[in-house]
Amino acid sequence: MQPVATLSARQVATCGAVSAKLPDEIALAVARRSTDPDSPGTAAWGDPPIVLRCGVATGSARDDAYEFDGVRWAMHDTGATRTWTTLSRPVSVQVVIPDSYRNQAEILGALAGALAPTAG
Repeated sequence: MQPVATLSARQVATCGAVSAKLPDEIALAVARRSTDPDSPGTAAWGDPPIVLRCGVATGSARDDAYEFDGVRWAMHDTGATRTWTTLSRPVSVQVVIPDSYRNQAEILGALAGALAPTAG
């Protein structure tokens, strides 16, 4: 897993607040796991891993836009995964979900509360 690029002090603080609120489990029995390298800007759950990165470039308005539990997302489908990146937030978060997880809206909804610090 790639670490998040160098973050500003504000992004580090925001991503730390997000990390502190992330759930231990998302969806049905998809448990949090360690990341390598360990970084306050990254998290992962399950196998194959669902990967969250905080402090990434903003989502593209050209990708399909969705909203789940008050969080707007740009979705890019690669065929094997869907990359979801928050829209309209000062600090963006990206979640890469393998297509083997069918309940992607539920997964993103489980993260909504933790993403509150990124709203600004």
